[in-house]
Amino acid sequence: MTSDVAATIDGSTIAAAVPFGTDVTALVATFSTTGQNVAVGGTTQVSDTTPDDFTSPVTYAVTAGDGSTRDYTVTVTIAPSARLKSGEHRWKPVTVMLHEPFDQLPIRPRHPRRRAGGSETTARSPRARSLLPRRALG
Repeated sequence: MTSDVAATIDGSTIAAAVPFGTDVTALVATFSTTGQNVAVGGTTQVSDTTPDDFTSPVTYAVTAGDGSTRDYTVTVTIAPSARLKSGEHRWKPVTVMLHEPFDQLPIRPRHPRRRAGGSETTARSPRARSLLPRRALG
């Protein structure tokens, strides 16, 4: 992993999320303690040095100066893939721009019609007629 990840501490539970694709089998924790010792499974932990396998929750045992011990369970989750599963769709928001003044919008032919004599004319949509002043329709 190329960058640090902040963890959330709630009592004796610590949670962190890492980006998709992160190898969590040898992550190194950075921590500070005023206690005598921090250990995982009996192995002394050195901040920013000792790697741990976070494929399942890891329990850190912190021994205080008076010899009492408190456990902290760290759970690391991997963010889901950004790839879509087969048949899945992800819709992106669309930004619609409105231009003013409306009487200056270009009107393009929409529905070509044939006149009785064979020449072609165009009809504007009824919706466009209701939005634009008569002088813009020419």
